[in-house]
Amino acid sequence: MCKFLERKGLYDLSVKVEDKITDFLSEVDLFSSRDYLYVDEMIEVLSLLDEKTCSDFCWKFSLDEKDPSLFNEISYYYDAQYKPIRLSTRKKLANILPINIFDKQFINLSDVFKVDESCIQSLADSTEELFSYLKVYSCSTLTLRRFLKSLVNSRSRDESENRILAAKINGVLEKDGVILVIDNSKNHQHFVFLEKEYKQSQAPEYLIFGAIGTKPNIGISDALDGTISVISDDGDPLTYDRKIIEHLNWSDMEDWWDEVNIDPNLTLRKRLIDCLDSPPEQLFFKSYFSLFQVKLGEKLPALIPQVYIAYDPMRAKDLEGGKTRIRQRVDFLMLLPNDKRVIIEIDGRQHYAKEDGRADTKRYAEMVRFDRDLRLRGYEVYRFGGAEFYNDQNTPEENAVSVVKDFFTALFKQHKIL
Repeated sequence: MCKFLERKGLYDLSVKVEDKITDFLSEVDLFSSRDYLYVDEMIEVLSLLDEKTCSDFCWKFSLDEKDPSLFNEISYYYDAQYKPIRLSTRKKLANILPINIFDKQFINLSDVFKVDESCIQSLADSTEELFSYLKVYSCSTLTLRRFLKSLVNSRSRDESENRILAAKINGVLEKDGVILVIDNSKNHQHFVFLEKEYKQSQAPEYLIFGAIGTKPNIGISDALDGTISVISDDGDPLTYDRKIIEHLNWSDMEDWWDEVNIDPNLTLRKRLIDCLDSPPEQLFFKSYFSLFQVKLGEKLPALIPQVYIAYDPMRAKDLEGGKTRIRQRVDFLMLLPNDKRVIIEIDGRQHYAKEDGRADTKRYAEMVRFDRDLRLRGYEVYRFGGAEFYNDQNTPEENAVSVVKDFFTALFKQHKIL
């Protein structure tokens, strides 16, 4: 302790501490238990220090001790200096880490936690139970960092295995602004933590779309994480739950469909046509593929119909006039390169007129407000009138092809797809 204080330039305090310890030692019998000094006398010595100097010494002392208990207690004092790792993140780590990664970890775990190896062996079937036993869910941020670094220790597995494990851990940690990276200044593989601002991807983690007729019943799985799920099969909606990185192409959705579809005679395109509400929507959808699928091939952006971007569980009958509170789904969604979101709406008379055909200014105002809100949230919004596809000169199919060709050619050039 005296050397510690001298290194901090606290020479007078170092002398006081040395005198105090000398007094204690002069009164202690040579055969007394050493533990005796660690209780009353050491507490009295530490009381000579201010709070920060005391905690800094305990911190330094804990790093030199084989028993990690002191480190785990004193590390709470320093947590305010580091980005916190949330309980939800710790639970996700328990979910993604298979229990077998701890097969070689017992020595490393004892460096971080005071453990009973026989007790750990009894928890060999559950990472969640192991985390609970080790107090991973409640330990300080620094203790958790120490624990995660111990998992990617070069004594336990080779370099390539550690890189894979670190990437798996980082996939969860990055949302809390910290990741594990390799410290290249060492002669061996050594991981350290890097503070990193997390930027939420503009691409969604999943899509709920394509319900036929009846609206699906959607529930919240984790409100803080923004996780929703379909809790009933009303309308038989589809859920695309693969990770979307920056954009989504039609080929990605066809690969997904090949895995989840159980009817070999039902193509994804046929299934999506069945969910379209109106003939103009069907014309638009079919024209898109007839014009651009062969031309763009694997680069063809997915045109996703009937996508739920917001949901209000109140029934229409619960609101005046049988209306819902918010717009629930859009006609088509596209996720283009550079995280660009494009919404396409095919408007029929119901968007601007009452059932008797008279103009409905309130309904129109609601539609305009909805568009404005979407644009402020970063969406590009394009509207088509269903009547564009119908005139006396050409067939609806010919008109749709002309309109769709002009629109998507311009859109794809703007987004550097063509």
